[in-house]
Amino acid sequence: MATYKSIKYIIPTEAVEHTDSINALADVDTSTAAPTEGQTMKWNGTNWVPGDVEETSGLATTLGVILGGLYDISMYDVGSHVYITSTGGIGSDTAYSGSLAYGAAATYGGDKGFICTRYDIDGYHLLTNTGVLGAGVSSSSTAIGQNMTGLTYGGDKCIFGWHTDNTNAVSWHPQKTNTVTNTGVIGSDTTNPTDSFRSGCIGTSYGGDKGIVIYGAGFTSHSGSPAYNVSGST
Repeated sequence: MATYKSIKYIIPTEAVEHTDSINALADVDTSTAAPTEGQTMKWNGTNWVPGDVEETSGLATTLGVILGGLYDISMYDVGSHVYITSTGGIGSDTAYSGSLAYGAAATYGGDKGFICTRYDIDGYHLLTNTGVLGAGVSSSSTAIGQNMTGLTYGGDKCIFGWHTDNTNAVSWHPQKTNTVTNTGVIGSDTTNPTDSFRSGCIGTSYGGDKGIVIYGAGFTSHSGSPAYNVSGST
């Protein structure tokens, strides 16, 4: 009669070791799209995959700031900013040595601000999550100028553009935009589709991670005329 010895331990050949990447798990996929700094894992219905951290809204500690602009009938550039409290209170002017007229602003990184100013002034400013306004940073972007718009998209990134410059007809760039990463790095000029050709429009975020640019003034050429109202959106 044959004798059989029992096997006490069986070690699978495909066991997940503590030194393995998280991608070794059956329901995790970090290969199709490699994660980047600042991302987290999100469930896409099939696997856990890398994804951006969405900006949180409606927090009681959320603050605001109003920057630059024009003052009185002489239209002097305003070199100051006003803080808005979490309850909607309006603070007093805070002096700033630079000029922030004709600007546009949006949040980036979930809790910081990116402020573009008129092309011939500073370029752009970074605003920390504690409200500290950084110095002006020059930019060669042709998408930065007066009457531009800016908005947050993807939860933690932003985009600027669709500006006009009344001082120089050849500088109308209502088809140009720049994206800004969630770390505040401004990208290269991008030329948008013809049906996005507009200036002085309104941009806003919606749905937590999307955006829309609506209305504005359109032009048949970059020369700046003739102008017509735009009723559609981008």
